Amino acid sequence: MKINIDRIKKDIEYVSNISATKNFGCTRFSYSKEDKEAREYLLQEFMKIGATVQVDGVGNIRARISGASKDKPIILVGSHIDTVMNGGAFDGLLGTVCALEILRVMKENELVFERGIEAIIFAEEEGSNFGATMLGSKCITGKYHKDDLISLKNDSGKTAYQVIKNFGFDPDSMKSMLLNLNEIYAMLELHIEQGQILDDSKNEIGIVNGIYGMKNVRVTLNGVGNHAGATPMFCRKDPMVVAGKIICEVENIVNKIHNETLVATVGKIFSIPNASNVISSQVVMYIDIRDINDETIDLTLNKVKKYIKKVANNRNILFEIEVVSSSKPVILSKEINDLFESIAKEKNIKYLNMYSGAVHDCAQLTGISEVGLIFVPSIKGRSHVPEENTTYEDIEIGGNLLLEAVVQLAKRK
Repeated sequence: MKINIDRIKKDIEYVSNISATKNFGCTRFSYSKEDKEAREYLLQEFMKIGATVQVDGVGNIRARISGASKDKPIILVGSHIDTVMNGGAFDGLLGTVCALEILRVMKENELVFERGIEAIIFAEEEGSNFGATMLGSKCITGKYHKDDLISLKNDSGKTAYQVIKNFGFDPDSMKSMLLNLNEIYAMLELHIEQGQILDDSKNEIGIVNGIYGMKNVRVTLNGVGNHAGATPMFCRKDPMVVAGKIICEVENIVNKIHNETLVATVGKIFSIPNASNVISSQVVMYIDIRDINDETIDLTLNKVKKYIKKVANNRNILFEIEVVSSSKPVILSKEINDLFESIAKEKNIKYLNMYSGAVHDCAQLTGISEVGLIFVPSIKGRSHVPEENTTYEDIEIGGNLLLEAVVQLAKRK
């Protein structure tokens, strides 16, 4: 029993072509018209195989094939379909399509196991809309509530609650579809690595032991806008200069801590009025800090805060620092990883035990079920860019390992 790689390729090519930037990578934000079109395609595919489909109040899609025992906790498998701006074709979508393919294989082979199997598509994993990653999985596990959706805003000032409601979902009802301890036996996710470790080491599979925690911090710097030519240098209160110093110091702080798993990035910045001949009145920037150790994340953030206070005060710049979103580091299931390893050895698959620097929806279920995450190689380690790529040979290996793991778990009494 194997997955059909041709079907998977067809699905990935079809959905990845649904993009707001067709000539430059994939841009498919949650709650956009592109998201709607991708959802409609996938919902139709689930309907074709007779899966029972539910969509919750924030847009998480769940498609289930029941098991022989209606009372046994089910096997959950899936990922997401939203992207970053100008992202790649495989991030999230691969895991979603492989979950769909597993249900197809079950149906065409007329297989019914002890436990039900459910494909899940999490909404708004990337955080592209509101700066908060894994919104859908945080909502379905009760970590986010209505108040969180009201407080999260996009770049236009619209709240997550408004955007989700305007798209046609009912965020007020999300409590009614929360996952619970007795419902899920295991959650499995297949994903591209998004780094170069597997590609460089020529391993076919990554078995993920743990997922980094992260804090996404918004820094607002308020200065005095003025004419770029007529304002002497000694008279300026320029927040852009302070932003530049902060960006450089973030890297310095991380390097001085000497922790090989710690990373920090400034990847998003806004200037008002954002004109070449005007001194900015305000700069807003985002700092992303990640590590497998929560204490190191906090240490880094405290050092960054201390530096921001120092450099902003020296320049008479007012500042605000706010943690927009966060997630704790998690260690994944040894039981599931042992299963992955046994299957890999049986199939002579070259694998590597590793950590994930990227966050993933499955991490949100670690308090609810056993969780496992498999990586397939990313060519040259490229991801979140149009050049993101993975071979279909590697996808087939990862997809078949995932299928075997789901089947073995679903058979358990």
